Amino acid sequence: MSARIVGIGASAGGLEALESFFSELRSGLGLAYVVVQHLSPDHESYSTEILQRVTSLRVVPLLETTVPVPDHVYVRAPDLEVQVDKYALRTLPRPTDRSEYYRPIDDFFTTLATAHGEDAIAILLSGMGSDGSRGLLEVKDRGGMVMVQDAETARFEDMPRAALRDQLPDLVLPPDQLARRLAAFIQKTGSPNGNASDEPERYSPTELRQALLDRVNESSRVDFNRYRPGTILRRIEKRILLSSFSSLREYVNFALGNEEELQLLRESFLIGVTRFFRDQEAFNSIRLDVLPELCAVAEDREVRIWVPACSTGEEVYTLAILMHDYLTTHGISRPFKIFGSDVDRRAIITAAEGVYSDHIAADVPPEWLQRYFVRSPQGYTVCQELKEHVLFAVQNLLDDPPFIRIDLLSCRNFLIYINGEDQQRILNNFYFSLNPTGVLMLGPSESLGSLQRAFTDINRRWKIYRKRQGEHARSAQRIQPPQENPLPRGRQLPLTPYRLKDAPDGENSTAWPAAKLGPTIMDQFARFLSERYAPATLFVDQHYTILYLNGDFNGMLRLPRFNAHLTLQSVVNDEARNLLTAGVDRILRTGKSGAFERINVADSKSAPRYLRVRFSLQDVAQPESPVAMIEFLPAAVEPEEVASHSSTEEVFTPDGQLREKIEVLENQLMLSEQRAQKLYNELEATNEELQSSNRELLASNEEMHSANEELQSVNEELYTVNAEFQRKNEELNNINNDVHNLMKSTQISTIFVDNQLRIRRFTPGMGQQFDLHVTDLGRPITSFSTPFDNLNIEELCHFVLQTNSRHDQEIEDRHGNFYLLRMLPYVTDQHRVEGVVITFVDINDLVTTRRRLTDMAQKYAAIFNNTEETIGIMRENSRIEEINRPLAGRSREDLVGIYFADLITEVEDKVKFSETLRATFNDQEIGQLSITISDPDDQLLYLKLQLLPIVKVGSRPEDNEVNQVMVMVQDITEFEVERRQSTAIIDQYKKTLSYLQQDAGLINLDEQLILVNHMPTHLRSPDQYPDRYLSDFIRPAGLERFRRALNRLKEGSPMEEIRFTEDELVDDAHPRRVLYRPVYISGRLRYISFEVVENT
Repeated sequence: MSARIVGIGASAGGLEALESFFSELRSGLGLAYVVVQHLSPDHESYSTEILQRVTSLRVVPLLETTVPVPDHVYVRAPDLEVQVDKYALRTLPRPTDRSEYYRPIDDFFTTLATAHGEDAIAILLSGMGSDGSRGLLEVKDRGGMVMVQDAETARFEDMPRAALRDQLPDLVLPPDQLARRLAAFIQKTGSPNGNASDEPERYSPTELRQALLDRVNESSRVDFNRYRPGTILRRIEKRILLSSFSSLREYVNFALGNEEELQLLRESFLIGVTRFFRDQEAFNSIRLDVLPELCAVAEDREVRIWVPACSTGEEVYTLAILMHDYLTTHGISRPFKIFGSDVDRRAIITAAEGVYSDHIAADVPPEWLQRYFVRSPQGYTVCQELKEHVLFAVQNLLDDPPFIRIDLLSCRNFLIYINGEDQQRILNNFYFSLNPTGVLMLGPSESLGSLQRAFTDINRRWKIYRKRQGEHARSAQRIQPPQENPLPRGRQLPLTPYRLKDAPDGENSTAWPAAKLGPTIMDQFARFLSERYAPATLFVDQHYTILYLNGDFNGMLRLPRFNAHLTLQSVVNDEARNLLTAGVDRILRTGKSGAFERINVADSKSAPRYLRVRFSLQDVAQPESPVAMIEFLPAAVEPEEVASHSSTEEVFTPDGQLREKIEVLENQLMLSEQRAQKLYNELEATNEELQSSNRELLASNEEMHSANEELQSVNEELYTVNAEFQRKNEELNNINNDVHNLMKSTQISTIFVDNQLRIRRFTPGMGQQFDLHVTDLGRPITSFSTPFDNLNIEELCHFVLQTNSRHDQEIEDRHGNFYLLRMLPYVTDQHRVEGVVITFVDINDLVTTRRRLTDMAQKYAAIFNNTEETIGIMRENSRIEEINRPLAGRSREDLVGIYFADLITEVEDKVKFSETLRATFNDQEIGQLSITISDPDDQLLYLKLQLLPIVKVGSRPEDNEVNQVMVMVQDITEFEVERRQSTAIIDQYKKTLSYLQQDAGLINLDEQLILVNHMPTHLRSPDQYPDRYLSDFIRPAGLERFRRALNRLKEGSPMEEIRFTEDELVDDAHPRRVLYRPVYISGRLRYISFEVVENT
């Protein structure tokens, strides 16, 4: 593409930072700049015009798909989304259904990193929230440049601080300095040798880089020589460009004596960038295709998962969430452990703490975020339940041994940084660590190499493989292929050159010393004697590589296919392989000779061939590279022969080797458990302290979180609007006072007078009240006559000026027109009163409406008399003056004039009614009560009354009084009868349940316990259960099963049975089998009875 893209993210309040940045940025750098702001879609932005005033670059709005042009600034429109591909900036309509986690800056930075990788440049400026930090992770991960505004200089510091919290930036400076450093960076990139010194170099660039790497390796104990050279070189060049040094020599001289710079360089090599559920489809495949079979194969043993190069642990916890959710969803109770390892100790500490910033909410599904994380001021903390299944350790994959017996191994995006030979060595270790049906997941850009035949595909796109049974991993080292014929009898064949320990690739290795002798007659005799009398012998090193062999090995050794590198593992049968390697390990460790008395060395397809194998340590090589000699002798037949051998050397036995190996592993396991327990205790104490403080802040924090998100957007938009219009304030200030006051009385006859009551201005509508002309400006208003009788304009104006208050008055002119006279003080921006604003509002329509209301009152009376609701009007003595419907079998005519209290049968209800009626008259408050009355046939009716005071309004509030009460009558006889039936049924159940020996009770349809019996198997007493909900005793998984059963009961099922497991019950230590039956009242389902039949 023609221009390199620089992505710039800022919120609506970041306009000041953008102006500062572009004001210092000069043209001619060959860059295209894309500005993405977090704005409301309906906000009209003026950023393009404002930025154009401060920069010589051309600023244009980005409204359609565009090929970027150098020295142009493209400003994203608020209602569009911007994506970057290889050649263009693509615009898409902004989705209308995005959640509160909508982050346009994150989305833009992510597409920029995907499209341009190491050429991506991302700059984050002032803003609220955490938008941008997640996108910067992608840019950092792909080797791009990340620049962030110094939070101390930001008007809104949240976005810069979020990026700093994740340790993302390569540069942290004020906006103007970021612009200057960007220009310097681009110039260095374009001409890396432009500022180099003409002085001849004492060391070549290769030697300088090697010296720098050696110093980094020494301080970090990580051999970066085994990383891909291209990756290492790019990271060094990036550090040079970010610094103020002009040449490699200057930078190396500085870095060799500066530990801080060495640490930054080391961190740039490691690139510890990851996130939760990275590549969602890959983890969906793990959840659907791997976990079911993995749990089925594991049966009752512990499931073991290993995530090497885990960085800060996001992928570890991702797999833990998937595993825990799968086991919980399917009701499987199985232990599992997930190991996370990384060479970076600081990253491991962060992973163990399990505290992550707010931006993970965009990666973790909401239901899992709520279930497995605890909200805290620092962000989100992984819950303790998940941490119990996770163990982190510092490990160097290049040198340290792997974890073993692994069911699932996930190593993503690490091997791409390692050279080919070490890639194969690590993959061999992975193969060794996996169980026979173990699963391996690699990154999208990684492959199995020579181990392709050792695995089968599960998901080829996302590089998920299953270990193929019966195959063996092969070494990544290669030597020259041997002769086509098998090993001839007596042929001495020097094999792989012996390499010095840790010799770097490309350097000459020290080969195994071999004398270059001519074909003399003595050599022929010596070879004859060695073949005839010397035993078949192998010389191997600590890696089991065969350095030299002598003798006849026909029927004993086999040549490997495809790979000519000879090791003990590849040339002997499976039974002998373990014993021979164990013997070599013991000899190299102890230095004492030993022997196995009987080992079957025959090929698996041949008849058994038992030989005595003797091991001894040889010092013919360098002391730091010991060599073991393995001699194959005829097996001892008689016991005395075995005894004679044992007297001079140690006799190895398979059982002894096994016991020794077990003892070593047990000691290592004990030490690991002690360290893990100590770490667990420390973390548990720290966690309890944090939780105690978190509980106090959690409630208020959650309430403020949602409000803060809304206020943030509004605040930023208001700030932008304020900045855009501030420049116009001075132009509008002179006329603002008149306009501000005039707008209060738009389209109303208005006149403005000053403190001396002289006319300043008036609207044309004033002609109806005063005969005013333009020439009357400046004359006193008191000199004009008005069409209103008994109206003293002068007195009222003085009243308003003195009291600084509004005056309203309804007036009528001589023609019968009605007006509302409103007089307001004329107040300037300096809060000074400089006159009066007089308005005349035509209220003829209002008066007409008022008169019409009287007519409407009569219509409402008709409604009162015809409504189906029972409404009565009564006096304070309960005498019914008016009622709209018959009541209790009595007609309206019979009810009018009698006292309502006489209809009430119960004395208690009469007292309650009288007190409520009295309170309604005295306190002018609405009263409610329920009573019982009888009809002429002595049938009881249950009524609910609502007493509404009818207030007669006086001239003053204290003069208001109640002279009547409106009674709203609701017949609740049916509901009351049903309630009493329910009470009787509950009492009957209570009596019945008291005789039952097993647990039983009643539940209403709201999942609330109504009553229970003595509950003999529970810890709580029966009175502690009523009015509590099932969610207090049953966990969510069991509660969901109960709700499904409840739905079936509602649909007519006579009985439902649920078998609860102990994991689904809160305070029960045993599983329960519970029967649920419906309880009907008046033909409707009202309650659910339950009975614990037995413990299962």
